[in-house]
Amino acid sequence: MNTENGQPLSIKEIKNAYTSAGKKLEADPSDANMATFDKLKDVSDGLKQAQYLDRKEIAQEKALLNPSRSNVMEMAQ
Repeated sequence: MNTENGQPLSIKEIKNAYTSAGKKLEADPSDANMATFDKLKDVSDGLKQAQYLDRKEIAQEKALLNPSRSNVMEMAQ
């Protein structure tokens, strides 16, 4: 599912496949289309979760490296 001709798919390609599968499912709600859409939904949800965790980790690192203004003021006292 995550490779095409032996090459990994990009996030954009996965999102496009997810959108396309959703449109196919709307036009023809067959079991095969539902199964394809469900697989792509799981992949898409996993990507969203991974991106969220990455952003959260980066924000936490920045907070540790750059104390907020209130923390700087407390240190000065």
